[in-house]
Amino acid sequence: MKKTALMLLIGSLFATGCATASHQQQETISLKTIQEVESKISKVEQEKKQLLQFKKLEGYFLKNNVKLLKEINFFTANSVDKFNKLLGITKTMTNKVTVPDFDKKIAVIIAPKPSQYLNNISISQIYMIDNNIYVEYKIERDRTKDLGYFALNIAVFEAIIPKVIANICFIDVDNEENMAVMLLGIIN
Repeated sequence: MKKTALMLLIGSLFATGCATASHQQQETISLKTIQEVESKISKVEQEKKQLLQFKKLEGYFLKNNVKLLKEINFFTANSVDKFNKLLGITKTMTNKVTVPDFDKKIAVIIAPKPSQYLNNISISQIYMIDNNIYVEYKIERDRTKDLGYFALNIAVFEAIIPKVIANICFIDVDNEENMAVMLLGIIN
């Protein structure tokens, strides 16, 4: 009985052509065609890309109760309450610390784990495509000067947002594979 069922199965495969069909190799695509397609995609992205104005904020520190779970940590604040839960003010008599206007702006915080070396954290650009914000950042570690102790240095930026946003994506400009996406839901 089992042999008969097996023979019927094999016979049906040959009858339908499944067992004898040869698979053709996919056509190769020229490098020129690939470059043309990539260029068209890049052009569409550039047309949809809306650069956002941003500036670095000075005079803030990350509060001790904020957990730094990764090597590089990212935070955003879209309200004064959230901003104050994350950051404290290092105001002195000579400096003036400003809080972003959260009706039109969002705060972006980049916080590497404490290190014996100082970090220079910069953002090359912040842009928006559809309802998503992309933050291109760079962290340079000054390995020439060992502090002799661990220090936490962070960077706080404010960016003007023209419309509601859904997500924020942080992209390391030195290594685009090093990316973090914060799924925010819709934020005004």
